[in-house]
Amino acid sequence: MWLFFAILAPAIFSVNNFVDKFLVVKKIRDTAVITVFSGFVALLFGMIILLLRNFQLLEVKQLFLIVSAGIFAEFGLLPYFKALSTDETSRVVPLFQISPIFVLILSALFLGEFLTTKQISGFLFILMSGFVLSAEKIEKKIFTPRKSLWYMMLASLFFAISGVIFRFVVVNANFWDTLAWELVGIGIGAIVLLLWPIYRKRVLAERKNTGIKVWSALGFNESIYMAGRLSVSYATSLAPVALVSVMNGFQPLFVLINGLILSIWFPHILKEDIQKSVVGIKLFAIALIFSGLYFIYS
Repeated sequence: MWLFFAILAPAIFSVNNFVDKFLVVKKIRDTAVITVFSGFVALLFGMIILLLRNFQLLEVKQLFLIVSAGIFAEFGLLPYFKALSTDETSRVVPLFQISPIFVLILSALFLGEFLTTKQISGFLFILMSGFVLSAEKIEKKIFTPRKSLWYMMLASLFFAISGVIFRFVVVNANFWDTLAWELVGIGIGAIVLLLWPIYRKRVLAERKNTGIKVWSALGFNESIYMAGRLSVSYATSLAPVALVSVMNGFQPLFVLINGLILSIWFPHILKEDIQKSVVGIKLFAIALIFSGLYFIYS
């Protein structure tokens, strides 16, 4: 059961990634707006769940940790959107494969969850695929990382910390209560950003240029994102966080398919580099991903 939800999550997120890209490139000049808006939508969803659960409280330690996890997740959106504004979606998303490195280390240190030798081998295959896709240039052993790599390393670290904390709390608490308080934490992260003068000024400035259609698109996009978070959170409640994290390896495949569809049939919306050589590199990386998955489950 956990595997279904672990794979469903990247499929949902792949749609979310392209809507993010569309908003960043064509509708919103400042990505801080999307980050803050995402936090408030998460807060709304969290409050709805808490209302349905009669506002169940967790233990003080658990509550502090899971709210912190939400804040880390919110802050992770800042470098993610920055990376998305500077590079193609199908180049940025695979860099989320950096996150399992941090998850593997953190889950081993704090959760005592260790992978087998085969699982680690599969993990390395998937990790390698992410770096292949991140290369600005691959020829004669030349590897020049794209600028988006550095932003995604920071984003991946924040998301990894959030995922490990969620796993630590949810194994000893109710899933829905844990999810709800994490979403509240994401909202608190958005409030913290607004309290920061530089971000408050940026959000207020952009708000004046944002019409009802853009706000509606943001709301729809965040609903998709929440569906993905729900799926991955439920999977994390059932299986080791390192294994759930590595299932994100499916996301580049979904993103590549979506990118090809948009570039061929809807180039007026978004267009990516679909030269044969570029698509070939992406397909090679995806093959590495599936090889990794074979080792993990063989």
